[in-house]
Amino acid sequence: MERRRHHILDGLPLPRKITKRELAIIEASYNCEIEGVDSYEDRKTFAQDMLKVARSALKLRRIFEIVCNGYPKEVIRWKGELMYRYNIEDPKLRAKCERDEPRLEKKIAKILSRWGCRWIIQADPRGPSIRVSFGPDDTSPDNFLGHHTHLIN
Repeated sequence: MERRRHHILDGLPLPRKITKRELAIIEASYNCEIEGVDSYEDRKTFAQDMLKVARSALKLRRIFEIVCNGYPKEVIRWKGELMYRYNIEDPKLRAKCERDEPRLEKKIAKILSRWGCRWIIQADPRGPSIRVSFGPDDTSPDNFLGHHTHLIN
């Protein structure tokens, strides 16, 4: 039996065109073996939820980068013919990040707890912003899969 490549997307309400990375997340999470995710509808719902987690994790990672850089706002000053370019802290950007970070963490927690997944949020912008474990008994950090470029290996 030949499997169609994008049969997973049939019936998924997608808000916009998806990227190759997002398609890989959908396919990997659809084919993932998780307890309680057996039927076709469950797998589609799980894949859609993992796509939401991936998008939220990327937004969270961007917030961690902004925080690490000190909420930069570029300022350009001219003195004669010389241009001076530097960054200052942007209070509006700081307020937005402080408002959005807990909201995104709650959204990720709500989705992952629905499927019985465990997660770790990391504030270091050099790596994945969230790591997900799909087994309820997994406690080793090696069992948590990164969310930086893909969801599931």
